[in-house]
Amino acid sequence: MKYVIGIDLGTSSVKVIAVDQAGSIIFSTSESYPIISKDKDYAEQNPDLWWQSTLKALKETISNVKTMNSKYQLKAIGVAGQMHGLVMIDKRLKALGNAIIWSDNRTKKEVEFIKKTLSKSDLKKLSNSVVTNFTAPKLLWVKNNRKDIWDKIYKFMLPKDYIAFKLSLEILTDKSDAAATLLFDIEKGKWAKSIIKKLGLPQDIFVDVIEAGGRSGFLKENIQKELKIKTEKVPIILAGGDAPVSAWASGATTSAKACISIGTAGQIIIPASKFVVEEEFRVHTLNYVRNNLWYLMGAILAAGHNFSWWFNEIIDSDKEIADILSEAEAEVIKTPPGANGLIYLPFINGERSPLNDPEARAVLFGLKSTSTSIDVIKAIMEGVAFAILSNLELINKMGIKIEEIYLTGGGAESKAWAQIMADVLGKEVKISNNKQGTGYGAALLAAENINLIEDADQIITANIEDSNAYTFNLKNHKKYQKIYEIYLNLYQDNQEKFSLLNKLT
Repeated sequence: MKYVIGIDLGTSSVKVIAVDQAGSIIFSTSESYPIISKDKDYAEQNPDLWWQSTLKALKETISNVKTMNSKYQLKAIGVAGQMHGLVMIDKRLKALGNAIIWSDNRTKKEVEFIKKTLSKSDLKKLSNSVVTNFTAPKLLWVKNNRKDIWDKIYKFMLPKDYIAFKLSLEILTDKSDAAATLLFDIEKGKWAKSIIKKLGLPQDIFVDVIEAGGRSGFLKENIQKELKIKTEKVPIILAGGDAPVSAWASGATTSAKACISIGTAGQIIIPASKFVVEEEFRVHTLNYVRNNLWYLMGAILAAGHNFSWWFNEIIDSDKEIADILSEAEAEVIKTPPGANGLIYLPFINGERSPLNDPEARAVLFGLKSTSTSIDVIKAIMEGVAFAILSNLELINKMGIKIEEIYLTGGGAESKAWAQIMADVLGKEVKISNNKQGTGYGAALLAAENINLIEDADQIITANIEDSNAYTFNLKNHKKYQKIYEIYLNLYQDNQEKFSLLNKLT
């Protein structure tokens, strides 16, 4: 009996999932870790804490699978994880301080430098807007502000590649993750050397790039012993960045299928069989986790995080957020569209797609003495759905037509949110019974790489055949169209004020 493991190095925790050769999940666990914020714009994590958490979760997974059935043999480990982050190592292969992760916003000066330095043709190669969340500005910030670290850099890595490196000692990345650095030629699928030179970055700190789902060596002998694995060598597979891996595993296997992920942040992802770029880079074009495919992505910086902020910082509740939302579910469903007059702009971390505005702020508009906590919960869910709609509309204008939409992430646990998403988008929304997302996708890509399964797409298709479907309510959709216009105007009317307020504070 054979099985594989998928690792998902997330923003708040690492998830480890064991999957058998039939594509069934046999065990899963997770280990959490904090975000380190030295300043309001800073977001860092300790890469060695990632590793310790991953190792602990791997031990628990392997031990539990062995207890279930001693005949199970681990055949491969797939690694996926959070994108855009910067991990730096020295020649001793030791991490140089904390990793700067995707949600960091300290690099505004570096963003302006990139915009002034690169030509339009350069930007088309990168195929993405120049924003603070990508890796290139982070590298430039270290160069400009941390000479003590910069002079010691041997290689830089993306977060999941650091875990693969600790497992195998191979230093590599894959196309789907490299694509999200602002240093990669998306159409050609290789580092953009001319752009790297223009930005004054040394070529020798860049690692080799392989296809997503490709092999990154074998599990180190000492780690294999520590994990008490007695089988032959275990291949380590670079599955890809968490966004495309999760989208693919959740059902977005062709260009007619979209995946909406509602986690800490949010994305809408649509595979593309040809290279297309939005002319103002308001949505992203990146390399997918299947060969010769790209994907379009609208990325919103805060989805579920709006609830983390609301309940932890404003309400100061000691309850688990998932429990609060579960208890409120029935009342949220009964509340009419428009949350009894509340509209929420979910820009608590600024916004990426399609606004590309790091100075945007969240707004709760329409409060009155009769507003309730249920109204606020509904308004937040609707605001996130409106943010997704603004990206979908732009992608539709690019000639991309979607036939099916799959919802994944923590937001998919809420029937209320799924129905709101369907009503706002005016499309049926499906939720796969397999909600493991990135970790599950990493495991399937690992199994496919070693020929434990022939075609992972077939397993995904089988998983989504009996998906729960939420059909949109036409009356609600028409009402949401009118509310959506107010939502758009709220941002447009306040854009300059957001900028002024940021300068003042």
